[in-house]
Amino acid sequence: MAGNPDLTGDSRLCYSKERSLLQRFFRRYLIHRRPLKIAYSDRELTGEHLYPVFSFLRQNGFEQIRSVPLQDIDGNISCYLYEVENVRIGSYSRFDAGDTFPPDAPVTITYHGKRKISMPFSRRYFDGWDYAEVAEVLRELGFLHMKAIPRHDLILGVFSAEGTVCDISIGDRTAFHRGDQFYYDVEITVYYHAFP
Repeated sequence: MAGNPDLTGDSRLCYSKERSLLQRFFRRYLIHRRPLKIAYSDRELTGEHLYPVFSFLRQNGFEQIRSVPLQDIDGNISCYLYEVENVRIGSYSRFDAGDTFPPDAPVTITYHGKRKISMPFSRRYFDGWDYAEVAEVLRELGFLHMKAIPRHDLILGVFSAEGTVCDISIGDRTAFHRGDQFYYDVEITVYYHAFP
C-alpha cells in the first residue's frame, strides 16, 4: 500500500472531498428541487440587456437557459443590440413577479441581434467584373460598408482590363463561398486592377 499514491496521504482530505460531493448532490437534488419564485415579471425583463437578464435567471436558480437571437438589427430598427424581446419559462411567455416555476424548467431568452446576410455567390463568381458593379450588387444584398482600392498592377492591360476585380475581402476573409453568412455591417474591400 505504501507505493500506491491514491491510498497514501491525508484521510481528512478524502473525507472532505466525499462530503463536498454529498453536499453538492444534496443541494442540487433535494434543496434546489423546491419551486423557484421569480422576482420580476416578463414585462420588466423585456427591453433589458441580455447579459443582466441571463445572470439574474441563473442566480435565481434556473439551470436550462438558452438565448436565441432574432438577427433583425440592420440599422433600420429602433431596438439596440442584445435587447431582450421575450423571456419564456417552460410554456409561459407571460408571468408576474412572485410566480413559481420548477428549477429544471427550460428558459428561452429571445433577443435582438445583428442581421446576417447569406452570400449567394462565391468569390470566383466576381472574377472579371467591374468593381463598381460588384459594389452595387453587394449593396443590393444589404451590406453597408464598402470601399474600393486600386492595385496599380497593370502594365499593358492585355490580360486584365482596368477596373476589373482582382480580389475581394469581407472582414478578414479573402475567400468566401456560396452560403457563407456575414453581418450586414462588416467591412468589405474590393481590390481592382489599375494602371500606375
